[in-house]
Amino acid sequence: MGELTLQSIHEIRQGNGFVFRSKDNLPVLSADKIITDGIDGLVRRKIGLSLCSGCKIGCLYCFTRNFEHFRSLTSFEIIEQAEVLLKRKGSHPGVFETKVSFKQMGDPLVNPVETLKAIEGLKNSFPDFSFVVSTSGPNCSNSFFKSLQLFSDCGVKIRLQFSCHTTSDQERHDLSSGVRMMNLEEVAEVVERWHGGLVTLNFVIMEGFEYQVVKIKRLFDPDKVFIKVNYLDPNSQTRRLGLKDAEMSFVKSFAKDLNANHFRWSFRQR
Repeated sequence: MGELTLQSIHEIRQGNGFVFRSKDNLPVLSADKIITDGIDGLVRRKIGLSLCSGCKIGCLYCFTRNFEHFRSLTSFEIIEQAEVLLKRKGSHPGVFETKVSFKQMGDPLVNPVETLKAIEGLKNSFPDFSFVVSTSGPNCSNSFFKSLQLFSDCGVKIRLQFSCHTTSDQERHDLSSGVRMMNLEEVAEVVERWHGGLVTLNFVIMEGFEYQVVKIKRLFDPDKVFIKVNYLDPNSQTRRLGLKDAEMSFVKSFAKDLNANHFRWSFRQR
């Protein structure tokens, strides 16, 4: 008997979404996608796992703000999501790489111990998999990043990502007011210490928010980061609060400044 019960499967862009229920009847969301990279043309399988049911960070743009309950998942519940998805579909022909992404629901920095246990268990069962550890950057102990670094030093393929979404620390706090957020200088300190490949900085370019490449350049070494320029995924929260994507002319100006300052970047296509 597992920790989770698969309740439903539905089609999503580039794959399938899965809704599980925990033994205490909380929703757990997962995703299985096949994605062709727009840069290198390689086909990758992306397994998206939840680390929590709901999320206590409270990001304004996130659908989990509508959830009534929050609980961190155990490593067994995290691992079981991957096992069910992989058993259901098995291997895909032509897939260059399989990535496990910890960002379906919850944040690794609000469930650090069980996240690290899950990586340990998954890398033992699937040593060829890559792991995307994506965080909005709630304040935390540096011990989590030190443990991630140890995994990376032992050959585990880990991609560290920070969802920045604005270059203003005050706006970062306003967007994610449920917990104290790391400021960008603290994020930059983690990036500077990290030696497991480029760290990804995600920016959803929203109307009315600050995006100053000069600030990014002051804090981050272009040789240590990769910047993803993104757009909002509309949901009831974004519509209720009136959050909108910035005009494309503004996005292009931001991208032009990134180029001028020698940052590597990509734009997520719709």
